Amino acid sequence: RFKSFAGRPAPGLFEDTWPTILGSDNDPAVIRAASSNAERAGVADAVRFNCADFRDLRPTEIIDAASRAGRQTDTGVILANPPYGRRLQPEALLELYAELGDFCSRFRGWRGGFLAGHPDFAYAFGHAPRMTKPMRTGSLRVNFYMFEF
Repeated sequence: RFKSFAGRPAPGLFEDTWPTILGSDNDPAVIRAASSNAERAGVADAVRFNCADFRDLRPTEIIDAASRAGRQTDTGVILANPPYGRRLQPEALLELYAELGDFCSRFRGWRGGFLAGHPDFAYAFGHAPRMTKPMRTGSLRVNFYMFEF
């Protein structure tokens, strides 16, 4: 069971489910930090980290990992916090969003949640969001988008 920050077992979102979490980033420092955070949160056993760009991942790898863990593979959730555009040129950023949308298209029946700071994210992503929720992260205005693929 997951533990809350108070050290008590956290209730399951759905009592009959247990997540298979695959974390990926192309920066080894980010993977180390995420792994450390998962350890401190008491969920390290439920997470497999992969130091790779999403464009190098194959949907079969993700589906196979869920299957090996005994999980259903016809549905799932992809969550990401793609770059906001502070370090990438605008053309490269919009191309990245389009590639992410193409990647997600391979997961029919799945959902996706994305925290994005660029106003053209949904357009470049190429899917109509089912929900858009304006938010702030620090001083930045962002949107949380929910998609169904």
